[in-house]
Amino acid sequence: MKLGRSAFLAGLVALGAWSVAACSSDKTTGGNDGGTGGSDAGPGAGGKGTGGKGGSGGSSGSTGGKAGSAGTGTGGSAGDGGSVVPEAGFDGGTPSVKITDPKTGETVSKNAEYTAFPMVPIAFKVGNFALMAPGTAITKCPKATCGHVHINVDGADCNTSGAPYNNAGIASPLNIDLSLCKAGVGGAHTVTISLHNTDHSDVDVGGKLVSDEILITAVAGDGGTDAGKPDATP
Repeated sequence: MKLGRSAFLAGLVALGAWSVAACSSDKTTGGNDGGTGGSDAGPGAGGKGTGGKGGSGGSSGSTGGKAGSAGTGTGGSAGDGGSVVPEAGFDGGTPSVKITDPKTGETVSKNAEYTAFPMVPIAFKVGNFALMAPGTAITKCPKATCGHVHINVDGADCNTSGAPYNNAGIASPLNIDLSLCKAGVGGAHTVTISLHNTDHSDVDVGGKLVSDEILITAVAGDGGTDAGKPDATP
């Protein structure tokens, strides 16, 4: 009987211990569950944010100024064409040209007067005729009243290559070049000066070319004691 009671008591003790252990285990588990719950609650729901108001658009530009009214000026009148500036004494009469130096019959050679010989300056003057460069517009240089001069030596015998003259221009004097003469520098030469329009056509009066001429004699060499002889060989 005592043994049975003892066994019964032992059973009770064991049952109590199991109950205590079970309760402790539940509490621990419960605590752990609670702890986990606390972690879940930590983040929390994000608060709602209200977006900022959109910036208001810039105000429209001010209205542009009114378009100016179109100008109505009257165009200037056409300018008068440039007038010819004739030589002194121009009176609208018959044009003329005259060689003033050298004089007809003069002998030319290399000396103090003709330092560039066989280049010989030909001085001249014109009357009732304006001198302007070849190619000047005919509105500024009308035919038979304006143009330039041609100078020939011995006709076409002493012409510049490709040209119908020895020299041409609009200012006195003009040099002739006797070295271009096919017959040579020395000897007699006929120098002719003539008037020509801006397009190089002849200026004529009554069908005759307006011109003048002189006869000169050129002495080859230095014009000294050996004049007319070939230069001595050094």
